Amino acid sequence: MLTISERIGYFIILLLSLGVSIRVFAARRMAIRRGRISESGAAKTAGAWRRVLVNIAGQWSALQNTRFHDLAGVQHVLIFWGSIFFLASYLLVIVVGDSFGLGPAVRDSAFLKPAIVAGDIAGVSILTGLFWGLLRRSISRPARLGSDYEAGKFFLIVFAAFLLIGAYYAIEGIRLNLGLIFWAGPISALCARIISFLAGGTSAQQALFPFLWWSQTLLSAGFILYIPFSSHQHPFFAPVTIFQGPHRLRGRLSGVAMNDSYAGISKPENFSRRQLTELYACTQCGRCQDACPASAAGKPLSPKRIVQKLKDNMDAYSGIGRFWRKPNDEGGKCRVPMARGLSDDELWSCTTCMACIEECPVFVSALDKLIDVRRDRVLVKATFFAEMTNLFNDIETFGDSFGKGRAFREDWLMGKDVKVLKPSDQTGTLFWVGCLGAFHDRTKIVAAAFIDLLKKYEPDFAILGKAEMCCGDPGRRLGNEYLFQKLARKNIEALNTLHFDRIVTYCPHCYNTLKNEYPDLGGRFEVFHYTELLAEWIRREQTKVSGNSDRRLVFHDPCYLARGNNLVAAPREILKSITGAKTSEACGSKEKTFCCGGGGGQMWVRETGGDRINELRVKQLAAGCPDVIATSCPYCMVMIEDGLKSLPGLETLKCKDLIEIVRDGIS
Repeated sequence: MLTISERIGYFIILLLSLGVSIRVFAARRMAIRRGRISESGAAKTAGAWRRVLVNIAGQWSALQNTRFHDLAGVQHVLIFWGSIFFLASYLLVIVVGDSFGLGPAVRDSAFLKPAIVAGDIAGVSILTGLFWGLLRRSISRPARLGSDYEAGKFFLIVFAAFLLIGAYYAIEGIRLNLGLIFWAGPISALCARIISFLAGGTSAQQALFPFLWWSQTLLSAGFILYIPFSSHQHPFFAPVTIFQGPHRLRGRLSGVAMNDSYAGISKPENFSRRQLTELYACTQCGRCQDACPASAAGKPLSPKRIVQKLKDNMDAYSGIGRFWRKPNDEGGKCRVPMARGLSDDELWSCTTCMACIEECPVFVSALDKLIDVRRDRVLVKATFFAEMTNLFNDIETFGDSFGKGRAFREDWLMGKDVKVLKPSDQTGTLFWVGCLGAFHDRTKIVAAAFIDLLKKYEPDFAILGKAEMCCGDPGRRLGNEYLFQKLARKNIEALNTLHFDRIVTYCPHCYNTLKNEYPDLGGRFEVFHYTELLAEWIRREQTKVSGNSDRRLVFHDPCYLARGNNLVAAPREILKSITGAKTSEACGSKEKTFCCGGGGGQMWVRETGGDRINELRVKQLAAGCPDVIATSCPYCMVMIEDGLKSLPGLETLKCKDLIEIVRDGIS
């Protein structure tokens, strides 16, 4: 039993450590509340609570990507549930039992006894998970974990945790040996026998007891102080992002008002509360980095590091962490820019493929924050690669990303008789060709082939012709929000004067922009990607597309269809209609597809070191020795064909769009 002075000393240590931690968490909450209120994911319904139950209690988000070669999810489950039960037992035995002097009452309770026994066993679960992590970080050393663990921080944490849990078992074992308690958990009882054998008589154990008890007190206080300054604070913030749910439309970027008040992202107020919460919800597991094609290619981008740098800047900006001082308010002098430490090569390596969003177990998006930093660099600081200036000028001056101009917008038709929609006309389907469909030598052949299919299956169609302009996707994803909104408003104004039932696009980027991003600016149209129409036509007409029985075909899913809009069924319905050909899934398919390297404006931006992403993807696609790589995106076609040309030994491998395969197969 503790004396009165010992209890006072214990509570002073406990309250001081709790006070510091609570102060830091309160400062973070205050900083987060300075962010702007915006749409924050899924609605707060019963589905949100079910998501919390599945992903937190069931740990599904940790387990869903578990592989035999990487069992980190299982390790997380052992530590998570072990910590829950062990903490309950620790609070009952040490805090309530010892500090408040209610030990006999706690142990005599039939209701609390199972909790103490479960917590006793749970300590082994924690130690197993930590030992597993120790081996993983010292032997396999996954690159995704980063330099924070390489610096030895994790090893220190594991050592302290082993001491704390070991001290708890030893304290319980000595109590049992000294007759202070009449029962203990199975692990504590085993420790009692070991201590009795090693320590000898009761006098030695009596001398050891206070040392162990105060050691665990200092260790537990140390953990309380450590949590708010580490990635282990995520259990306090991740439930918020899990409750809010995944970003409703992965392909949709939230806009910002382009007026005189736009000042970039120099302070937390320029981010939304959801974005600021995500900075602290990040578990630093590195799954986003593993999934990132730029990171896989050896480029300087790591989505995890982007989030962590923003978090560190957020803390420094707000003065969080200097717990002996008052956190900065609006009049504070410490003003660290939110984007400090983010290099140009990092920012412009991103293809905006959304793989990081797909992989995150707690629904954190690095992409929206990276785009905000790009906007800051382009619109406020005017620091970006020179070739981007040419692209922006081409789009703004000529209305397309190739700098050709409206006079050449209809050249891709190659003499085909196609109706150009005018305000006085009416049509069922408006074909949005896109810049690549109209101007790139390879992909305009595909656009022309789609005209043949439209004439066969959907004769009531038209195009915009010279009135069509770039949808604005490259400008927006490279950070030129002003240019995007300018183009989008012009396109919306033009479309609102026309009479049509639906828009069908060739390019997934145009599809995503018109369908998901134009509504924010008042452009609400019924938009489809051509694969949806092709699948509908094939289903309606019960069409079979003839194929070569010797031909092996592999399909590459475009990011902005599969991940950005969950459109994976329609392309596969088209593939199933091809008779004879042997189709197979690629390494990295559907929502797990690997980017071609052309998105996010990368088609017009210099390489930032490392390997070429398109060559990595071509190697993956060619691994199964196919004869044809099929895709449904002009960006992907251009990047894949460039990769085929630059890699030796792939001269016979062809890349075709689904449009070409269907058109040739029904001719």
